Amino acid sequence: MRNWIALFLLMPLTLGAQTNYFLSAAGNDANNGTSAATAWQSIAKLNTATYQPGDTVFFRAGDTFSGAINVYQSGSPTGRIVFTSYGAGAQPIISGTTHLGNWTQHGDTFAIQSVAQVRNFFVNGEQQMLARYPNAHQYLWLDSAQTNYLLDNDLTGLPTNMVSGARMCVHTAQWAWEKGLVNSLVMDTLKFQAPLQLRALDGYGYFLYDNLAHLDTVGEWKYVPGTQRLWYMPPTGQNPSTMDCEATIYNFGIQLDNDMCFITVENLAFERQGSHGVFIPNGGARYNVVNNCRFYQQYNHGVQDQGKYNEITNNTFVGIGGIAVYVSTTATGTQIHHNTFRNIGLQPNYGIGGQLNLSAIKLAFVDSCNVHHNTIDSVGYCGISADGSYHMIERNTIHHAMLWNNDGAGLHAFGAGSHHSTFQNNFVGESDGSLEGTNNGDFITPGFYFDFQVHDMMVRENTIYNHTERGIFQNSGDVNNSIIGNVVYGSAYGLDLNGSPAIQTPQTGF
Repeated sequence: MRNWIALFLLMPLTLGAQTNYFLSAAGNDANNGTSAATAWQSIAKLNTATYQPGDTVFFRAGDTFSGAINVYQSGSPTGRIVFTSYGAGAQPIISGTTHLGNWTQHGDTFAIQSVAQVRNFFVNGEQQMLARYPNAHQYLWLDSAQTNYLLDNDLTGLPTNMVSGARMCVHTAQWAWEKGLVNSLVMDTLKFQAPLQLRALDGYGYFLYDNLAHLDTVGEWKYVPGTQRLWYMPPTGQNPSTMDCEATIYNFGIQLDNDMCFITVENLAFERQGSHGVFIPNGGARYNVVNNCRFYQQYNHGVQDQGKYNEITNNTFVGIGGIAVYVSTTATGTQIHHNTFRNIGLQPNYGIGGQLNLSAIKLAFVDSCNVHHNTIDSVGYCGISADGSYHMIERNTIHHAMLWNNDGAGLHAFGAGSHHSTFQNNFVGESDGSLEGTNNGDFITPGFYFDFQVHDMMVRENTIYNHTERGIFQNSGDVNNSIIGNVVYGSAYGLDLNGSPAIQTPQTGF
């Protein structure tokens, strides 16, 4: 027996063969897909592959691939599964859209059949407006509301077809635009199918959308599920059959299955998915990396991370409808660094709705994340909203946050569940907030905001500039926070403590 054991120990270990898979717009799904010369063509074919640790999937540079990639196998610490590019040229695009042609005219509007639900719509590369009433930057004004209905005397006599099957977007508070389905309109009472999170403030703005009766303006569109028809109003005298029309029909770019680990996604562009570009779904999904990718016009998120110890680095996020990087539920230890964010959350009825929408980076009561060296410009709500504990938020640059709300900040943390984090060496400027859709907004947005009962935080050596009223603001109930060595200029008040006898805040030349 000992001789057999000795012989076994002397034998070399045979590892599973590593496979390279190739995709090209000029490929063929009948090929074996294991070389550039025998590349596959479609994501549908790729989704039939079974990966092993060490496998790499290559997409040809300059090509576009429509579809959603599913990952059901994990890599290993010594053999990651990698999704990347090959060849020279622009990053290959994983697209959530399909191209449309052969429209039929119906008066001022055109229609086309689409067998799949359309989540978003683009013409000649430009996002079009989902039909709404009243039109862009115009509002109905509620008289009063509860979470399950609103009252508006001006609704009396509004035709039923303007409301039936519609959605609504309500500015429920200075910090939130919530959305949902309309249930009914009876006289002046608009009922919702499901309660909103907040009771909307009296006199605040709202609008109806996603109803064919709202389609009355150039650039608006509407998909009708019952007839599977997409309707669009092009500029006068133009036929969309001569335009490059794209409809979003795929909800994600790459979605990892539960507990998938050691996956790398790099050097790819994700465009116009109906929900997210990359989705990491649960706490068992660990040690995954998203590196040097471009995320463009996802409806909800560029990346959503619910896993542990994942890394999001060197990416560009542009035109995301909701939250560009959303770290939530079971996430721990996410690293978010050296990313660029532009034009995030600039349509209040896009994204996930509710109180956690429209920010560039949202840590939703998670732990031990490191967010550093990110550049953020033009955001509907907060630049970085860091709820939870033991985060390090440092060396980020944030300009022009709060373009849709006026109760938040470029840097923000909320609630008693937010504690023992450090904010240091960040630059926050010109994020005064917006009063659009309010009638009595009285909160002037600061650059940095601890919002109700935040405790045991360190705020040091940040630069906060060009905020009209307040540079740094602590709300009531905040305790044991250290604010040290910060530079604040261009504000009426450098540091504002919202009076509370519980506040115990050491300050040294804040």
